[in-house]
Amino acid sequence: MNSLNQRLEIVDISPLTSKSNKNYDESARRLFSALSEIGFAIIVNHGVDEQVIAEMRKAVATVFETSREILMQDMVVKGNYRGFVPLGYFTPNSGKGKADQYEAWKLHNETDPNDLICHASALYGPNKWPRIAADIKTPVLRYWRAMTDISEQLIVALCSQLQVDANIILSAMTNPLTNMTLLNYPPMPPQNDTWGIHPHKDFNLLTLLATTQSVDSRCVIALANGLVQSVHLTALC
Repeated sequence: MNSLNQRLEIVDISPLTSKSNKNYDESARRLFSALSEIGFAIIVNHGVDEQVIAEMRKAVATVFETSREILMQDMVVKGNYRGFVPLGYFTPNSGKGKADQYEAWKLHNETDPNDLICHASALYGPNKWPRIAADIKTPVLRYWRAMTDISEQLIVALCSQLQVDANIILSAMTNPLTNMTLLNYPPMPPQNDTWGIHPHKDFNLLTLLATTQSVDSRCVIALANGLVQSVHLTALC
């Protein structure tokens, strides 16, 4: 099936909060169908508090209103992709083409440095946060927890369609290697040979993308990266 000729499915996920909901199976079926046939779905009625969303948006705006001189003090480095990603830092995986036209603040699962799991992988550990007076960490982690709850609802729903015990999947996610990217695409003149971000594959199970306020802050785009088909969470609006 040529997914390029299809519209993204809009899926109401409010029934997924309880398996006793009479519309649970239909919502799960529509989600599974969209993610297995197209790879994307627009999810609505996710139930995340609007204040949580608003405070997250404000935090992201504050980060990128900060001088680049300050942000560059915590630039990502190879082996520890936490912190500021400057404009043009990444290039296409093919090695061909111009550098990406975005900047970002990269975060991984916030983990106590004394937690023994930090010895298992460098991807565990405390995050870097911008060196500014504004509190960025609190609204971001509050939003992150909301995204984790959404992700688990989606995973359980998809497992119900795959006839897989969701507890098996969730048991492997007690310390998930989740990550979040705060993105900023500065205004650029049209360039036919340049990407905002180059085509790539995400390594995580699900990706949740927040839509812009100009689209609808009540929507989230979900991508299934490894659960549905041989199947193709940063962040919700």
